[in-house]
Amino acid sequence: MTQQELENKHKDVPEIVNSSIEMKEANEPIPIYEGEFELELRDTKIKLTGVILFDWFPSPGVKFSGTVKNSTTDLMKSIQSHGKFDLIIVGLKFGQCLISNTTISQL
Repeated sequence: MTQQELENKHKDVPEIVNSSIEMKEANEPIPIYEGEFELELRDTKIKLTGVILFDWFPSPGVKFSGTVKNSTTDLMKSIQSHGKFDLIIVGLKFGQCLISNTTISQL
């Protein structure tokens, strides 16, 4: 393919694709979802309200935090199994996750 043919083929492609994500500073966490989601492990479903975001530190990856809306007993039993949870958003599987930290409190 000649240079002219290549340029002609890509004439309608913009030189820069504008990002839908704006950061005020470098390595700022990127919000993915905020609201209700579920963690499923075998027969146990744990409903949460919280946030899912991409964070850069301490290592890049998707992280979540939330408040349990149903039984914390189910959560604690599931955590002890050390299994991977399915993370469900609006009935669709987003991926698998591990719980690395919990805080139990009363309001």
